[in-house]
Amino acid sequence: MNAVKSVAKRRGQVIILAPVLLLVLACILAMAVDVGHMCVARARLQNAADSGALAAMQVLEAKRRDGRSEEDGRAAACEEARAFAELNTSGVGFTVEFGYVDEGGAFVVLADDDHTPASAARTRVTRDADAPDGELALFFAPLLGIRSVEVAVNAVAEASSNVRGFISGLRPLAVWEGDIVPIGRSMIFYEHELIAPGNFGLLDFDGGSNPTGDLEDWILNGYDGKIELDPETGYLWIEGNPGFRAALKDELQAIEGDSINILVYDDVTSSGSNAEFRCIGFLGLTLVGSKLTGNDKYIEARVTGFTSVHGVLMDGGWSSPNLGKAWLAQ
Repeated sequence: MNAVKSVAKRRGQVIILAPVLLLVLACILAMAVDVGHMCVARARLQNAADSGALAAMQVLEAKRRDGRSEEDGRAAACEEARAFAELNTSGVGFTVEFGYVDEGGAFVVLADDDHTPASAARTRVTRDADAPDGELALFFAPLLGIRSVEVAVNAVAEASSNVRGFISGLRPLAVWEGDIVPIGRSMIFYEHELIAPGNFGLLDFDGGSNPTGDLEDWILNGYDGKIELDPETGYLWIEGNPGFRAALKDELQAIEGDSINILVYDDVTSSGSNAEFRCIGFLGLTLVGSKLTGNDKYIEARVTGFTSVHGVLMDGGWSSPNLGKAWLAQ
């Protein structure tokens, strides 16, 4: 009987606790919504900063290759960076600074009147009081007196055209440095005097006999081994493979329109199967056409612009005329 009375006395207590528990749950839900909103906003701003920094360095390198001044290059890079950032978000504050990353990994800003070539760019994207859309508005936090928060992110991108080597993917072709044309123009391989009799620039990457099957595979898929310039001399001697083989025409036609990377040489010795090419750098291009039979053999290709190439080794001694890599440093 006493137990029944005790239970009866506790009846209705949950009604008293329910409002308190509901309020706690509502606060947790409100916090989750606002925190999630801030995380999504920060991710969008970070994407904008990352893409803007990478775009800035790619454009700056491209303008340098066009012979533009550092000042003009930076101005064009800022415009491109802002355009890429706006593809990811809007109503934000956006700034770009140019400089370099020191040995300790810190970004060092170059003054606007310092026209030393910049090797890095830092972008800052903000939702603050000065941004077009102001600070980031919250949904439920205003109930606690917090109407908005400031969100700011940074990104640093570096770029270099000093490609020292490729881990994989090089095609077994080489072109004389004097044949290289400006970005966007087409070139015909092997119209100059600097060729080896009986050898027109097919390369023997692994020093083997190079049966036709190896060359076919390298043309279609790229060489799967590392090709690296000597870090001390800045070049690498590679044996040639005599002539153009008509058996390779199908493979070359199969990669027409593809972006490929090849070697650049400045000297060649001997002839035929004894020829060696002194390779000093790399070139990015798109194959346009080829003819491997008859006396007028040729390969035609269009030189492509600065690009972010995967699987490369940087800090070479020779600056590739159109090939480079941009990457996020911070």
